Amino acid sequence: MKKLGLLSVIALFLGACSSSTHNSEGIKSLDALAFQSFMDEDKNVVILDVRTIDEFEQGHIKGAQLADFSSPAFQEIIAKLDKSKPVLVYCLSGGRSSQAANALQAAGFSSIYNLDGGMLAWNAIHLPVISPENSTLASSGMPMND
Repeated sequence: MKKLGLLSVIALFLGACSSSTHNSEGIKSLDALAFQSFMDEDKNVVILDVRTIDEFEQGHIKGAQLADFSSPAFQEIIAKLDKSKPVLVYCLSGGRSSQAANALQAAGFSSIYNLDGGMLAWNAIHLPVISPENSTLASSGMPMND
């Protein structure tokens, strides 16, 4: 009986942590590698970073546009997006992006992909990030004034 209970808990955990699952709302979660592959394969996607501007400026995924989920302007920003394009959404750990994905679905978007684990998962496997340290000015070899 204990083995059955343990197996049930393990099965539930594995199902909840699957890297490419559909949740009850039909929004697809992708692990960091699948998220990057989707971006690389489909150049017609919209990539939304739903963190704050400070978080965004510290480092973001190339091609992402800022749409701070905590901002009153969030609804205005998503209203201007093309609903026919797939939307890839992420935040720091996955909480805000899950909420933002639900808001996108309520606004009429049908192809929504959430980065499971957010930037923490992205950074954990050392995927590329646009940040002040690797901006074009800093990497161009131009001398910096003191």
